[in-house]
Amino acid sequence: MEYLLVVLIVFAAGLIHGSAGFAFALVATPLLSFLFPIRQTVAFTMLLAFVFSAQILARYHREIPWRVIWLPLLVSYAGRLVGVSILMNLDTRVFRLIWGVALILFAVYFGLYKQRIRIRPSVPSGIVVGALSGVLGGMFNTGGPPVVVYYYCAISGTKAYSAALQVTFFTGAVINFFMHLGYGNITVEVIKWAGVGVLAVAAGIFIGIRVFERVDRRQLGSLISVLIGALGLVQIIKAAGDLWS
Repeated sequence: MEYLLVVLIVFAAGLIHGSAGFAFALVATPLLSFLFPIRQTVAFTMLLAFVFSAQILARYHREIPWRVIWLPLLVSYAGRLVGVSILMNLDTRVFRLIWGVALILFAVYFGLYKQRIRIRPSVPSGIVVGALSGVLGGMFNTGGPPVVVYYYCAISGTKAYSAALQVTFFTGAVINFFMHLGYGNITVEVIKWAGVGVLAVAAGIFIGIRVFERVDRRQLGSLISVLIGALGLVQIIKAAGDLWS
């Protein structure tokens, strides 16, 4: 039963990611955290990030707008070192509470303010976005929202936008991998579960990419926002219960 749940979760998260270009970890990590310890869950979704990022990047790699993304990309690497360190040193209950609040804020942004907020591409904004994305990517393996905002404003063209996101996720996952390896989070158990999930997430991404080329992005974004907000609320309830028990 546990194997089936993992397959269904990562397939659904891969489908959403392939359709929207982001949100794999925002969906998969909260759900998987109820099956596994949080630190191992983050490491597990990070390993799967190699699969979906490489899969989409292989399709759009010629479209990568290096001139736009190089600065936030480099800064995000330093941020990831900080984020993983916080993950390893913060009480799990407090971590889950912060994570739930962050998910709700992400949902509010994507649901209500994505079309209203604009970030002018510049050196200062690139540094801030890269740092925030890196810290969130290291802590929760969810560094997408800050760069989604920045790239959305800075990049024209659906393929270039998707390529920018995937190269950010893929190279960030490499940084996370070595950090988690050093902390001992990449265990035989984590690798085993990654092996179970890899085909499911690949299938979800494959189908999702084709949906992406046909779907109404605004409607899809609204549905994803509701889902992320609900997952955030569940995390807060779980954290509150653990803190008060």
